[in-house]
Amino acid sequence: MSTTTVANQSGLLTALANAQGGDTIILKDGNYGSLRLTNDYSSAVTIRAEHSLGASISTLQTWGATNLKFDGIEFDSGMNGSNGRGVISIENYSKGISVVNSEVKGSVDGVYAGHYGIYVRNGTNVELQNNNVHDVDSGIVIFGGVNVDVGNNSLDYVGRDAMKYSGLSNAAIHGNHSNGHYYTIGSVHNDFIQFEGTSSNVSISDNWFLPSTIASVQGIFMADGTYTNVTIEDNLIYTGMLRGISVSSGSGIAINNNTLLNVPDLVHNGTTIFAPAGSSVNNNIMMSYTGGTAGSNLILQNSKPTAAYYVDDYFVNADKGLGATLADLSPVAGSLATSKGAAELLAALLGGSTPTTSTPSAPSTGSSTGSSTGSSADTSTGSSGSGDHVAINAGGPAYLEYQADSFYFGGSTYKTSAAIAGTELDALYQTERYGNFSYDAAVDNGTYAVTLKFAEIYLNGAGQRLFDVKAEGKLVLDNYDVFAEAGGKNIATKETFNVTVTDGQLDLDFISVRDNAKVSAIEIDHLV
Repeated sequence: MSTTTVANQSGLLTALANAQGGDTIILKDGNYGSLRLTNDYSSAVTIRAEHSLGASISTLQTWGATNLKFDGIEFDSGMNGSNGRGVISIENYSKGISVVNSEVKGSVDGVYAGHYGIYVRNGTNVELQNNNVHDVDSGIVIFGGVNVDVGNNSLDYVGRDAMKYSGLSNAAIHGNHSNGHYYTIGSVHNDFIQFEGTSSNVSISDNWFLPSTIASVQGIFMADGTYTNVTIEDNLIYTGMLRGISVSSGSGIAINNNTLLNVPDLVHNGTTIFAPAGSSVNNNIMMSYTGGTAGSNLILQNSKPTAAYYVDDYFVNADKGLGATLADLSPVAGSLATSKGAAELLAALLGGSTPTTSTPSAPSTGSSTGSSTGSSADTSTGSSGSGDHVAINAGGPAYLEYQADSFYFGGSTYKTSAAIAGTELDALYQTERYGNFSYDAAVDNGTYAVTLKFAEIYLNGAGQRLFDVKAEGKLVLDNYDVFAEAGGKNIATKETFNVTVTDGQLDLDFISVRDNAKVSAIEIDHLV
């Protein structure tokens, strides 16, 4: 096994002509043009960029080639191309082709008709891993594939489908995601993952889709064929379409532990599962016009906020719609969303673990009684402790008696060095946690005075930031405007309300309405 370094297309072609199985070819930074490769090796020959994405290939076609691996390369066609082709095309029964850690794109010009990102026709032992595919007609398209592994790819800015498959045998499609920048071409319907024709022995797991531009994107759509031994599990789909997961016909179908959420009021008010008779459909979260349960599956609704099974009693801001982030879909602690559906996937994506919870059987209704106090100069120092008194410096380190930021789920942090008026505790208000997030503090059952401390340290006017706060599932701050309440930027303010806890955990949910929700500090004092 040898390693060769090359600097241009002719050097690369010479190295490929001389390579043996197991060799590595390093590409120095630069453009290597378009390649059509037919090379056949006994084991993988790796073509790797010396610096990740520093080496660029315009278009790549493998035509009956065997055992080639492309690693860390920018594939940039610089054009929109023609339908039925790809920036990368793996064709004519190519075998053992891998594309990993690479970027694949067409012309970045707002036109999404044209070629696919990665196109496979009749390939065997194909690996597509950790690639960023964008600005193409469809992201990954495979028509005929045996032993296919498509994992952990980002697929966005497309005109049709993120992924499209037909005729697969022994395939794993896992950990792929799209942030939903879809731009419909003509009258086509868009899909996150579309299958057509017959496929067998397929696993579809840990994929997630969020909508940014349109709600009319079907989730996992398997139609126009017969499917055998298909497992669909731990996927997160947020769409306005009714068919979150749909399998037209087949046997050996298992659809378990998926979360299907609905973009409200744009297409349908339900997102659900369609499966052939005899399929296993268990422990999923889906949505309909009215909530309820179906066996081990939980059905939520987004039509009546005051009724049972309302979606935001389970996910902090699931009715946000287009532009929703993963933080918006943070499970509400103590709800069934922490244990059903794709709870493990969501916890991993949000960078934490699923909150510890009992096994609730009904939607959260809350039990707090609020009394807001408005703003006043802040000189209190608080004291960290257990259930009787908890003080948290949100987004910051330990400060005086406030413990470092803890008990949070989701959100990001920000800090400033600006002086804060209305307080002697400037440092407490110079940090914040912002976004859509929650705090879940273990406390004894009882009634607590909860004080939230704020200062607007980023925006410059009233009405620019509005957010809600729920305590134990009940709204305690509605369209809250820190700038307006404090009377300007970099001025301390606070709000206090009483909350009754009956489940041993005090839950605070911060929900963005305009811009991001935020908080600078939290104090929790046991009253009864």
